[in-house]
Amino acid sequence: MSHYSISDLEKLTGIRTHTIRTWEQRYQILTPSRKVSNIRYYTDDQLRRLMNVSVLVNSGIKISQISKMSNQEIYDTIDDIVTTPKVEGLFDHATINQLIHSGLTMDQLQFEYSFANAILRYGIKETYIRIIYPVMLKIGLMWGKAKMIAAQEHFISNLFRQKMLTSIDTLPLPQKNKEKWLLFLPYFESHEIGLLFAHYLIRESDRQVIYLGQNVPTDNLINIISSTEVTHLLSFFVKNVSGNQYQNLLNQLEQLYPQVNILVSGNSRMLGTLELGQQTHWIKSIEELMDNHLTPTSPLNEN
Repeated sequence: MSHYSISDLEKLTGIRTHTIRTWEQRYQILTPSRKVSNIRYYTDDQLRRLMNVSVLVNSGIKISQISKMSNQEIYDTIDDIVTTPKVEGLFDHATINQLIHSGLTMDQLQFEYSFANAILRYGIKETYIRIIYPVMLKIGLMWGKAKMIAAQEHFISNLFRQKMLTSIDTLPLPQKNKEKWLLFLPYFESHEIGLLFAHYLIRESDRQVIYLGQNVPTDNLINIISSTEVTHLLSFFVKNVSGNQYQNLLNQLEQLYPQVNILVSGNSRMLGTLELGQQTHWIKSIEELMDNHLTPTSPLNEN
C-alpha cells in the first residue's frame, strides 16, 4: 500500500491543501493515518476517494451532500456523470481518475469500460490528447515519488500500449514512395506510449514507419539507419539521465547522417539544455508534429 502526503493529494487531484484539511475537519471526507513519527499520511483508498469527490464537486454537488454518500452512491453518481456529463471537461476529469484508479487496483474491467467510453466519445487521437497523456503524466508523478509500485505502472502502461498497437494495425499500409520514418527510444529509455502515438499519426498520414521501440543500442540504431533509406528519425527523451548521453547521441547522428531530419520530443526541461543542429527539431506538441511535419504537401510525399 502506498502512502501519500497532503501535498501529494493536491498535485494528483487538483484540490488545494487548505480545502482538503477543511473537508477533513468539517465533513470527515478523509481520515489520515499517522506514522510513528506522528507525520500524517493517506492511503490508496483515500486517494481514490478524494479523486471521486473532486469529480462530484466539479459537477456541482455540494461537499456537505457528498459527505453523506456511501462509496457505492459515489461510484453510481460518477458513472452517471461519465454517461451524460453536464459540465464541460467533466467527462475527461472523471475518466482520467477512473483509469488511474484501475491502475492502482489492477482492475482491467474498469480500464476497458473507461477507455471504451473515451474512444466512443473522442476517437483515438483526441483520447490520447485529452485522456491518455494526462493519465501518464499523473502516473509519472506518482512513480517518481515512489507512490505507485512498478507492477501498477506496468499494468496500465501495457494496457495503453495494447490499445495503441491495435489502432496502428487498423491503418492501411503506406505506399513505398512515401517518406520513411525510423522511430526509436535510446538504450536508456523504456516509456514508449508517446512514441507509439507518434507511430499512429505518422502511419495515418501515409508515411512508412520502421518502429524499433524501446532501449535500442546505439550501434544497432546506426546499423539500421545505414542500411535503409531513412528520411526522418524520431525519438523521445524522457528520463532524467546525464544530458551528455542525449547530447552525444544527437551529435553522432547529426555527424553520420546530415541528410536525415531528426525530431526529438519529451522532457522539456532536459531538452532545453541540449544543443541542436540545424537538421534537428524539438517537437514541443502533437499539433507541431502534425502541422509542420505530417502535412500532405511535402515534396517527398508526392507520387
